[in-house]
Amino acid sequence: WGVFSSTVRRRVAWDSCYCTSCKGRCKIIDIHTRDWPSSGLGRSRRTAEALYARGPRETKLSNSMRLNRLTSLAAATAAATAAALSVRPGHAVQLPTTLPTATTRISYAYDGYTGTIPTEFGLLTDVTYLRLDANALTGHIPSELGQMSEMASYFHLGANSVSSSIPTQLGQMSKMSTAFNLQSNMISSSIPTQLGQLEQISFSFHLSSNSLLSGIPTQLGQLDQMSSDFDLFSNALSSTIPTQLGQLDQMSSDFDLSWNSLSSAIPTQLGHLDQLSSGFNLYSNSLSSAIPTQLGQLRQMSSDLWLGSNSLSSAIPTQLGQLDQMSSDFDLSWNSLSLSIPTQLGQMSEMTQYFALDSNSLSSAIPTQLGQLDQLSASFYLHSNSLSSAIPTQLGQLDQMTASFQLDSNWLSSAIPTQLGQLDQLTASFFLHANSLSSAIPTQLGQLPHSSSLYNSFCLYSNKLCADVPTELYALASGDKSGWAITLPGSITTTNSIGTPCEHIISTSRPTSSSTSRPTSSSTSRPTSSSTSRPTSSSTSRPTS
Repeated sequence: WGVFSSTVRRRVAWDSCYCTSCKGRCKIIDIHTRDWPSSGLGRSRRTAEALYARGPRETKLSNSMRLNRLTSLAAATAAATAAALSVRPGHAVQLPTTLPTATTRISYAYDGYTGTIPTEFGLLTDVTYLRLDANALTGHIPSELGQMSEMASYFHLGANSVSSSIPTQLGQMSKMSTAFNLQSNMISSSIPTQLGQLEQISFSFHLSSNSLLSGIPTQLGQLDQMSSDFDLFSNALSSTIPTQLGQLDQMSSDFDLSWNSLSSAIPTQLGHLDQLSSGFNLYSNSLSSAIPTQLGQLRQMSSDLWLGSNSLSSAIPTQLGQLDQMSSDFDLSWNSLSLSIPTQLGQMSEMTQYFALDSNSLSSAIPTQLGQLDQLSASFYLHSNSLSSAIPTQLGQLDQMTASFQLDSNWLSSAIPTQLGQLDQLTASFFLHANSLSSAIPTQLGQLPHSSSLYNSFCLYSNKLCADVPTELYALASGDKSGWAITLPGSITTTNSIGTPCEHIISTSRPTSSSTSRPTSSSTSRPTSSSTSRPTSSSTSRPTS
């Protein structure tokens, strides 16, 4: 695992990485953007921790493991920040301990300060604005800061290396109305219940990217004036999600509890957050039970509904089809969801990218109504389920797709629809392998773009396909007809009957597990692409390189 930075969108949940120590797949967590001034570190910065994950589902970390790794990440982040701000040994600058008693505003953000936060700041009781973020400050947060009783707008200590606990006295700043931010530090305590007294905060409550432990206090439900950015992601929080968080019903964006160890069921009361237009994120926890039908009340949602990488079970609620304003990032992947895919999900006709139901236990046929998602340009993920029957011809209507059309690792049967040849803008990731598809390969697939990236991720292996490879498909191999089986080892011929006339193929049972089991991590990791919100690669499993 390591620390990375690049100019990417704010909350990308997956990225390609490869651990040179463990030689295995990595799980990316703690990804966020900071907007730096033009004179500082550039337009944006992302810090990511990649945790090694084993097996078909990610390894759940104990709180101690999570704490150790998050602590190391925070230290590395602080070092990178200090380096970028030209803080060098012997050139350290510490915050002043003496300021005029009439001071009302303190702003030392992005200035390369080191050392500790002076306790004397607590004597400046008229201060309404305090920003010390993006420095290299260490030590603990002085409890004396709670004496700043006039604090009304910004209290921002984020992106430093302060540690220990959050003082309970900070709850005394009851006039706080705008932003309370301690994100990206090394704080390892529980969240004080007293922070629920900051009832006037309306904009931002950020405790993300620390090592916070224990449960989320029910008292945080009293922050019911919040309109955006309730962020506790990337900590080690455990226990259940308090039902009281349903009282944050003024939230319009970014309700984010992802990358923690929260467990039990998703509270039905979160359906009261019906003003949310983007950013409902519970990704990568240990949540279980069924998805509440009440989440169908989030009808203002236009993007970023993340419930993936949990242990959610039972059927997908039909009520989620009411989220017909969704345009991107609908993720229920990597759970234990079962039964059929609701036809109502076809009502999400505004979706343009990232529709992910993969890596569950969904069964029965693919609904024909999913062909109504005809605005999708990237990331149609139904792979690694137990879907059966024929591939609907209506999926040929997804003709805006440019990357990542993946139905592999199911039990799909019958012939490949000729209509899939209409996906003629697809340049990467066409995966139908590891199914029970039969008959000849349609010549219409030769209409797919002749791109090298698609050539290297065009997979039909482990099916029951027969007859010869259509000459029209050889164009995908850049005209190298003789090198087809060599340059694409097994991409088509493996566990098929290519070259055998279809009428000679005797109907047999499904291939044995040795040949049709869901592909291993080296071939089934989640793909990535420059056009999707979650970066993807040329393979279909969670990224390996």
